[in-house]
Amino acid sequence: MDAPTVTTITLPETSGAITTLSKAIEIGFGNIKLSSDKPVRISFPNDKGKKVGYTQNDSSFSEILSLCGGDTGAGLGADGECKVDVGSDLVVWTRHFTKFATYSSAPITTPTPTPTTTPATAHTSTSIQIPTSIPIRTSTSVTTRTPTPIVLTVPEATHTTTTTETGIKLFDITLTIESATLNKSSDLVARTQFTSFGTVPTAVVMVYRVEDASGKEVFYEKGEVTVQTEQLVTKAFTNLDVGSGKYTLFLTTTYGNSVTDEFRQSFEVQGAATVKKSPSSTWTSILVIVSVISGYITYRWIKRRKKMRT
Repeated sequence: MDAPTVTTITLPETSGAITTLSKAIEIGFGNIKLSSDKPVRISFPNDKGKKVGYTQNDSSFSEILSLCGGDTGAGLGADGECKVDVGSDLVVWTRHFTKFATYSSAPITTPTPTPTTTPATAHTSTSIQIPTSIPIRTSTSVTTRTPTPIVLTVPEATHTTTTTETGIKLFDITLTIESATLNKSSDLVARTQFTSFGTVPTAVVMVYRVEDASGKEVFYEKGEVTVQTEQLVTKAFTNLDVGSGKYTLFLTTTYGNSVTDEFRQSFEVQGAATVKKSPSSTWTSILVIVSVISGYITYRWIKRRKKMRT
C-alpha cells in the first residue's frame, strides 16, 4: 500500500462559480482502488465548512455530501464515506482509499457597467469581461495506520509541487515469539515490530498478559516505549514461572488519541526432558545398595561375636 502522497485533481467546472482547490492527496495503491474493513479518519486542518470529494483514476469527481453522525465513523457501510466539521477542521470518514480533495466554490460577481453620456451622433459600446472558471491545481504532502481506526491529518496547503514530509503516521505493528514450544516458561521471548510510525516520536503503552488454557490470567506487566519511524522491541519473560501446559500471550498497545490494538500468540510449556536410566545402570544401583546392606549386617555380626567372647 502506498503512503499518502501529493497529487493534483482537476475539479469539475460549475456554471456561474469559481472553484478553488485547497488540498489534494492520494491514498491507496496507484490506480487500484483499495477498500478497508474499518473506517479511516482523514482530518483537513482549518478546512471547516469547505467542500470535499474524491476521484478514482481521474475518471469522475464525486462530492461527499453525507454527514457523519459524529466523529467516530460508526455505521459506515462498505466503500462508504461521510464528512463532519470538528472544531476548525474538516474530517472525512471513509472505507476506501482513492484521491481526496477539499475545495471551495464562490459565485462569479458581474461588475455593473458605468453608464456614459455621448453626443447623439457618437457610437460607443461598453465591454464587460466575465472571468471564467479555472480549476486551480495544487498539492500537499502527507505521510501516514495502521490500525484501528487509522487517523490521518492533512497539513495546510503549501501551494507548491514540492513534496515534503509531515508528522502524519500510518501505524503498523506485528507481534512474534521466538519459539512456540518451551522447556520452561522463562524461555519465552517476544518481539514487537513497529513500522511506518512517521517522523514524530510517539509514546506507546505496552501491556503484556499471559492466560492459561482455561482463560485465567497468570502474568501481567505494563511498560512504555517511544517509537519514531520504526523500532523492534524485544521482551524476555525471565520472571514468568508457570507449569507445563498451553498458554496465550496477549499484547495490548495504546498510542495517539487512545488508539488501542491487541495481539496474541499461543505457546506451550512442555517441561524439562526426563532422562531415562538404562537397565544396566538400574541393576548396578541395586547391587551397590545390596552390597552396602550386606556389609553393614556382616559388620554388626562380627562385632556381636567379639562381644560374646569377652
